[in-house]
Amino acid sequence: MTHLGVGGRYNYYRFGHAMSLCTTRRIFFSVAVLGLLLWALNQLLSQAKLADTLGTTLMSELLLVLIASPYFSSRALANKFSDVSPDNLIVLSRINPRCSLGAVAVRSQVLLICFVILTTPAFVLIEESSGGVSLVKLLSYYLVLLASVFSGARIGMLGWRIFRHEIHAVQFAYAISLLMIGGVFLLSPLNRFFGSLLIAGKYSIVPVFLLINPLIAVCQLFDVDIFRAPHLYNLTPLPSSVFYYPKWYAVCGFQVLLGLCCFFMVSRLNLFKDFHRDKA
Repeated sequence: MTHLGVGGRYNYYRFGHAMSLCTTRRIFFSVAVLGLLLWALNQLLSQAKLADTLGTTLMSELLLVLIASPYFSSRALANKFSDVSPDNLIVLSRINPRCSLGAVAVRSQVLLICFVILTTPAFVLIEESSGGVSLVKLLSYYLVLLASVFSGARIGMLGWRIFRHEIHAVQFAYAISLLMIGGVFLLSPLNRFFGSLLIAGKYSIVPVFLLINPLIAVCQLFDVDIFRAPHLYNLTPLPSSVFYYPKWYAVCGFQVLLGLCCFFMVSRLNLFKDFHRDKA
C-alpha cells in the first residue's frame, strides 16, 4: 500500500468497496432464497399433514439443510478449483489439497448454519404448539441439523470430486438423500415379495431403514409418528407392525459417519489419482 500513489490507493479502496457490496448482495440473495425454499417446503409438508405445525416446520428446516448444504459445498469447490488443474495445484501450492478441499467445504456452510441457528428459535417461539419444547430439545435439534450439514457438505464434496461439475455433484447428493429418506418405502415391495421383513426369521431390517433416514431424528426427538399420518399410512407396512424409532443421536451418528466416509474416499482412497501424488 505504501508504494501506491494517490490514484492507486483510491482505485484499491474503490475495488474493495465494490467487492464488499457484491458480497453483501450475494448474502442477502442467498438468505432470501433459503427463506423462500423453507416456506415452500413447509407448505408442502403442511398440506401432506405429516405432523403438527411445529413438526412440519422443523422437518422443513432439515430438508432445507439436505438441499442447500451439498449445493453450497460443490459450488464453493467449483469456484475455487475449477480453473486450476490438479497438476498445477500440487506444484504451486504448499497446502495439502485434502486440507484445501475440507476448508473450502467448511467455509461454504457458514451462511446456512447461521440461517438455521437464527430461524429455528424464532419458529419455536412463534408456534403455539411449541409450549413443551425445552432448551435441551432445542439444542439436540441443533445437533441434528449440524450432523446433516456435515454429511450433506461432504456428500456434495465427493460428488464434485467425482464429476468435476457442480450440477452433477448436486444431483449425486440429492440421489443419496432420496435413497436415505425414501428407502423406507421399499419395505412394502420387500414385504410383499418375501412375505416378511425379517432376516433368518428373527432379525428385522426395519431399524436399518429408519437409522439412515435423517428425518427420523426429528420424529423421535419431538414424538412425531410420521408413518401413521394419513398420506403415508398405506405406503409402508410399518403401521401394522411393531417398530421403534431409533434415538436421535444414533441417526446423527450415522450422518457423521457417512460424512467421514465421504471425506475419507476423497482424501485417502486411490479413487482419484491426481490428488494422491507425492508433492515432495
